[in-house]
Amino acid sequence: MPLQNFGTVAQGFTRSAQPRDAGDYAQLALIGVTRIYKLDKNSEYSDALESKYFPSGRVIDSTVSQLFPPADQVRSIASSINSNLTSGLRVHAHCVHGTDRTGLICAAYQILYQGMSVSAALEQRSEFGTTWYGDLLWDHNIVSLLHSLG
Repeated sequence: MPLQNFGTVAQGFTRSAQPRDAGDYAQLALIGVTRIYKLDKNSEYSDALESKYFPSGRVIDSTVSQLFPPADQVRSIASSINSNLTSGLRVHAHCVHGTDRTGLICAAYQILYQGMSVSAALEQRSEFGTTWYGDLLWDHNIVSLLHSLG
């Protein structure tokens, strides 16, 4: 079964929900992913498999605050992704469901480094859905944060 919420953000940059088994990590390795941005602390599935498929230094723990992520943290993660892409590395970002935190970071990257409008980035983010954070407070915070970046 393919990774849940898998998609391409930009050339060399993919996204999904938490990889859950060896097949998921093998799929990422097969498409050439060399850096993984882990956007939450959930390691239920990942620690042993990540170290098998992506040795030390290739998994970047970039936990995003749940309800009120600071703009400087979001900007820093997007900048790190851009640096890796500029260096020719293939990157992949994920959180548990591949929606809220992942959608935020992908939208921030697109706004900051691809010149995408906030509305277009939000539209693309919504294609992957939202989870329990998909309430008015979360959405208001994310829209405000993305406008502050653009």
